[in-house]
Amino acid sequence: MAGAFESSAAADVGANYTPASGTDTIAIWVGGSIGVGTTTASGQTLGGTSMTEPANQDQSLDLAGNGDPTGFLAHLVNPGTSAIATAVTWASSRAVDNGRGLTLSGIDQTTPVYPTNGSQGSTYSSTTSPSIGYDAPVDSVVVCWVIHANSSAAITWTDPTGFTQAGQTDIITSPARRQISIWYKEVSSAEVAATVSPTANNSGDGVIGVVTFQAPGGGGGGTISVSYTHLRAHETPEH
Repeated sequence: MAGAFESSAAADVGANYTPASGTDTIAIWVGGSIGVGTTTASGQTLGGTSMTEPANQDQSLDLAGNGDPTGFLAHLVNPGTSAIATAVTWASSRAVDNGRGLTLSGIDQTTPVYPTNGSQGSTYSSTTSPSIGYDAPVDSVVVCWVIHANSSAAITWTDPTGFTQAGQTDIITSPARRQISIWYKEVSSAEVAATVSPTANNSGDGVIGVVTFQAPGGGGGGTISVSYTHLRAHETPEH
């Protein structure tokens, strides 16, 4: 069974998110906030059930103002299909927070995150094209998220090659703009040392993360096993 994107919707902090139906589903919540200085997120829950935050999926950038962006990605396997409330604890006071949820199906319910370079995150400064690397096996789904910070100009994106935008949500629009944007890719061929790089219409600073969610049993894995006997059968005499 291959992993697949099912749906996405705004999921503000404290508001309800309704996961989509499907087999072997996983609910993903990308949350963002602004405040003074950097901070961290913890205690993310959906409907009172603790979510898992993969490695490197809690990123914060100090812009020396009161609009410093912080973001995270957390997930919950087998979330059901009822409307469930979101909650998170910030380590320091935040002026505004917001979020977006999405549902994937066909994801391993025991080890959903691909263990080899499957969860990366970083900050970036003064660029229109933040980028980040990842690995992904066959049948997985790669999710990339960005919180982009710039002046009050509207932010539009050119999708990364092979990726589709799952949605975007503004944290604030004035006096400056901070926006959560999410993309996904359903992987049909294994990818090693790949890079995802969305392109904004204007330069900014922010945080970026990428997570590879693998299919049950790791999916196709992207490797082909060929026996020694099979190889010998195809040898020519001069070999």
